[in-house]
Amino acid sequence: MSQTADGELLVSVVDEHPSEAENARGYVTNDRMLMHTDPTDVAALLCLRQGAHGGSGIYASAETILNALTEKAPTIVPEYFRLWPWDLRGIQRPGAAQIVLTPIFGIQHGELICRYGSSMLRQGAMRRAGHRLAGDRMILDIFDEVAQRPELSLRYTLRRGESVWLNNYRVLHGRESFEDEAASGMVRHLLRTWIWLHTRPAIPPEFLAFSEEFGL
Repeated sequence: MSQTADGELLVSVVDEHPSEAENARGYVTNDRMLMHTDPTDVAALLCLRQGAHGGSGIYASAETILNALTEKAPTIVPEYFRLWPWDLRGIQRPGAAQIVLTPIFGIQHGELICRYGSSMLRQGAMRRAGHRLAGDRMILDIFDEVAQRPELSLRYTLRRGESVWLNNYRVLHGRESFEDEAASGMVRHLLRTWIWLHTRPAIPPEFLAFSEEFGL
């Protein structure tokens, strides 16, 4: 599916040195990326060239994260199963709503399903939460802290020619910050694509609204 407002199906994951990095999409910066899922069924990354330092991918199962959340803060776990407002920040299809309501966790046929994006959830909370804003931020802070724990994740640096294919309902991914060295040609460059499967995975009905805003 398209990953940008210009309809790009394949994007370069490379540091473009944006002037306002804090507001830029993560794949055009060299900053750390928090654990998240991408909008489609599958996300794929192919390494064309490694950078000089850092940039390892970080991967963790949704089930492992939920188990850790249950141990740390069992009373707030139900909050992750309610509807949350997401601010899609312009990556939705033309004419679609910018704010969509969908849970972070759900259960379908006994299987855990997850969708998570800290920035979109925080922006959505600011737009819609009102008096709930402080509480929602705390809930998301806890999720981010738990999801980033090194003992819960696998870290791996893709080498040239290697790729990773991710089930966005089962696995969250993130990235360490990285540094390039233009003089030596060590400029990190990956390609990314987002894929809807022809045979759709079974997901809770509450998750479908998110998919519909991307034109599925």
